[in-house]
Amino acid sequence: MDKRLDGMDKRLDGMDKRLDGMDKRLDGMDKRLDDMEKRLDGVEKRLDGMDKRLDGMDKRLDGMDKRLDGMDKRIEKMEVELRKQGMIQERMQRNIELLVEGHNNILETIDRKFDEVKEEFNERLSEVEFTIADLSGDVKFIKHKSFENEENLFKLKESLRIVK
Repeated sequence: MDKRLDGMDKRLDGMDKRLDGMDKRLDGMDKRLDDMEKRLDGVEKRLDGMDKRLDGMDKRLDGMDKRLDGMDKRIEKMEVELRKQGMIQERMQRNIELLVEGHNNILETIDRKFDEVKEEFNERLSEVEFTIADLSGDVKFIKHKSFENEENLFKLKESLRIVK
């Protein structure tokens, strides 16, 4: 029986060693589980931080959406204004074309009137020149007659003096 007790003791010692090994392994597993819990806590904190950042980004995206909506409205208004400006520009272009056409018509009328006045002036100038030339001849004739009359008067005076 002693042998059996010795055998059982050995077995119990073996089991004790095995239990000590298992206990050490369980302690190691506890540490590992604690480390994993800490890491999971860190991950959870990081996820919470990321969640908060995502919430912040959502708010910013909402703000950006509102700004984009506002910009869309402003772009639509600008497009309407650009269309209006385009129509105004087209009308202005047409008005300018009409003004240029009217200006050209006025210039043509002025040129025509100028030519008519120039022609009439030239005709009258020719008449005036002819009349001046004619008057010049008449003045020469009158000067000549005046000279002849003075001569005749002188002769008459001389004759009258002699008679006296």
